[in-house]
Order: sequence, then C-alpha cells, then structure tokens
Amino acid sequence: MRVTVDREADALYVYVSDEEVRETREIEDGVILDLDEHGRLVGIEVLYLSTRSKGAQTNTLTLETG
Repeated sequence: MRVTVDREADALYVYVSDEEVRETREIEDGVILDLDEHGRLVGIEVLYLSTRSKGAQTNTLTLETG
C-alpha cells in the first residue's frame, strides 16, 4: 500500500493495488473508489482533504489499519 498527498489538489490517494483502473465510483461527496476489471479495489481518492482532516493542516497524517 502507498499513500500520496497532493496539497495543490487538496487530495489524498491510497494505492491498494497496481491493477489497471476500469471503473470509478463516487461513494460520497469527494470519496472515490477505483476498481479493477473484476470489481476489486485498486485505490481510494479523498478530495477536499483540508476540510476533512486536521492532520492535513498540521503536516501530520495518521492512518489506522487493521
């Protein structure tokens, strides 16, 4: 898994797989799932990051897994 933050775009992207994206679904405003040809998750994009996370404003980002 890899995470990138684009401050200019105010977005975060979580790469879950290296598969090619075949479908994109917006599951709520500014939260987009990228899926492969079998409907499996490839990545998650979160837009408007600065309004969703205090961490985006303080240069700290915490991700909880598991």
